[in-house]
Amino acid sequence: MDTVYWLAIATISIVVIFDYTNGFHDAANIIATPIASRAMTPIQAVTIVATFEFLGPLLGGTAVANTIGKFIDLSDLESSVSMTIILCGCFGAITWNLWTWYYGIPSSSSHALVGGLAGPVIVAAGPQYVVWGADEFLTTGHMTGVTKVILALILSPIIGFWVGFIIHRLMSGLLRGARPIANKYLRLSQYVTSAAMAFSHGANDAQKSMGIITMVLLLGGFVDEFRVPMWVVLLCAAAITLGVLSGGWRIVRTIGFAIYKIRPLHAVNGQISAASIIFTAAIAGAPVSTTHVTSSALMGIGASERPKAVGWSKAREILMTWVLTIPGSAIVGIATYLVVKLMLVLLRRQSVTCSAGGIAIMRSIEMSGGNSLLTRIVDRVLPKTPDFFSLVDDQCDMAVATMEELVVFMESGKKKVGKHVKRMEKEGDELKRRNIEALNKSFSTPMDREDIYRAIVAVDHLMNYAKTTVREMEVFGIEPDQYSLQMAIHLKEGTQSLQEGFRKLRENAILAEIDALAARKAERTIEKLYRKALAELFDMSPYVEDIRAKKANSGQKLEAEIVAFEYVMVAFKRREVYRHMSNAADRLAHAGSTLYDIVVKIS
Repeated sequence: MDTVYWLAIATISIVVIFDYTNGFHDAANIIATPIASRAMTPIQAVTIVATFEFLGPLLGGTAVANTIGKFIDLSDLESSVSMTIILCGCFGAITWNLWTWYYGIPSSSSHALVGGLAGPVIVAAGPQYVVWGADEFLTTGHMTGVTKVILALILSPIIGFWVGFIIHRLMSGLLRGARPIANKYLRLSQYVTSAAMAFSHGANDAQKSMGIITMVLLLGGFVDEFRVPMWVVLLCAAAITLGVLSGGWRIVRTIGFAIYKIRPLHAVNGQISAASIIFTAAIAGAPVSTTHVTSSALMGIGASERPKAVGWSKAREILMTWVLTIPGSAIVGIATYLVVKLMLVLLRRQSVTCSAGGIAIMRSIEMSGGNSLLTRIVDRVLPKTPDFFSLVDDQCDMAVATMEELVVFMESGKKKVGKHVKRMEKEGDELKRRNIEALNKSFSTPMDREDIYRAIVAVDHLMNYAKTTVREMEVFGIEPDQYSLQMAIHLKEGTQSLQEGFRKLRENAILAEIDALAARKAERTIEKLYRKALAELFDMSPYVEDIRAKKANSGQKLEAEIVAFEYVMVAFKRREVYRHMSNAADRLAHAGSTLYDIVVKIS
């Protein structure tokens, strides 16, 4: 098989990877609003979106693919050269997608693709190989090439802002006198609007990759005319759907929570606005940025209601990224092309074998400082570890050690031991921060990401309440008693059950169910002790006769009132200590329930 064949395979593979990154990068645009408005759980949102995302490319036509596939014309170049240019351009777009995903910034995959392709074409072949389309637009008004792409990308967010603004004003007027139950129907309607949004996204965004692959097939002589084969449609539909299933949870937080506080009405209006614009653009063959349209529609909705509540600082950050995307991805694409060109020259001079050439390329990239970038990209896409089971393991180990110190404190009342509890809680906070950071950077997890997060946070709260208990006892001057000691012992035992349960998840998850139930049982035992302690605490019957006798003696009336007051104050202080331990037990039960949910899902 000749070089062109292998270059075609490599280029198509890179385009499919771009389509995949486009999916997980843009997943937030579709699932952010229903999740932020609490209309769906993340699993429900991703399931519905993935289904209609796959149908979009199959039923949405190929108008956008025709536009993207024809905004550069490389037919006069050798097949190997043209495919190398496309490969480098797609690599530039992928790098930009991963960089913005890593920092949680909503940017445009469409902008990245345009910049990533145009840059290497201009450097390698010249600007005449880019179909600019400006002259034709000025003379005949017909939009083609880069002009059509750029105008669509610039105008779509402006239209999105005003469509969102107008639709929200209309819907707010129609629902002005509606009861709160209307939110229930608005949430239900998001099942339809989310499906429409996913369908329109698939119909528009997947076609960009379809257009590039078809262009590669045409340049390589594998097809006679620019017509998208069905296998290309299915391949791109599958890639972008898998990307959506992977999700871009950092960008979900930005779009769903940082731009404007989203309610069901905002979510419905945002999805109607974005879906209508994106699908209209797909029919017209205009590639638009789903990120731009979704973000600007939400800004328009927020501006129509409360302009001051819109996160304009986040909007400025997004705008800056939009401006930088095309030149940024173009620079990465150009740099990639120059590195590849240099490596090809070195390979010809040294007459090395193909495999040795691959090693030489990697070494050259390392010497030029590109290794750190490649390493970071690979680490984000294919994380070496963290072992996600160990994240919660570490948190549980720290919690068990903290609870053991708490028991010692309740037995001895020594301030030195109390300091150990507070120090370990502080170390637990730092461990939680690192674990959540590792979770946010991860690409995929062996169990539900939200379950891991819930478990880490619940165990951390358990340690927080242990520290608060010690601190309150020291501040109030409260000595440990039998109830606080027994509660601490049961907290330690429940935490040990959690520790054992999370360790069993690796090998035999079903066995962890027993430990989850044991943790919840420990919480119920502590609650019984809490109620019993409170009943005894506020039972003043042993002191009643003494107080009555003092009150009978006119000289001791004031002393009797002071005794009663001091007793009540001590009782309230001790109740606070018991309450913190009861709250710790509640967090223990929450962690146990999370462990139980994980067991059910895994097994």
